This record gives sequence, C-alpha cells and structure tokens, in this order.
Amino acid sequence: MHNSGVAETVMSNAPATNPFIIHRSAITMHYFAITMHLSAITIHLYTITIHRSAITMHYFAITVHYSAIRVHHSAITILHPVCEGIGVVGHPD
Repeated sequence: MHNSGVAETVMSNAPATNPFIIHRSAITMHYFAITMHLSAITIHLYTITIHRSAITMHYFAITVHYSAIRVHHSAITILHPVCEGIGVVGHPD
C-alpha cells in the first residue's frame, strides 16, 4: 500500500523495531485523517449554506427585476396619456 507524504514522514520518525511506536503513529495518522474528514464536512456544509443563500438572492433579484418591469409598465401607462395631453407624444392634431 502506498503511503502519503504525511505517512512517510511519521513512519520515518518511528523506529521500525518498536511496534508500539509504529502503532501509536498509525493511530495519530487516523485521528489526523478523521479531523480532515470533519473539516471537509464543515466546508461542504458551509458551501451548501452559501449556495442556498445565493439561490435565495437570485430569486430576490428576479423578483426585483419583475417589480422594476411592472413599475416601467405603470409609468408608461400613467405618463403616456399625460405626455399626449401636453403634446409631447402622440399624433399631431
């Protein structure tokens, strides 16, 4: 089995003749790996939260765009007759 760089470093510091030190080094490496797994899970949960927030923000932005379109439409509906009344737009008499 191929060892990682961490494993090789730990094992190189352990005398090969003492199985207890080798075993203790292996246990330390396992704890380190568990810590790495927990860190990775934390990162995944954090990114999921960020993605959910981003999705919520996108929906909010879409709602704001839709509202802006409605405001534009309302402005055109309200202002067009006013502009026609003062002669800015519309057909000349």
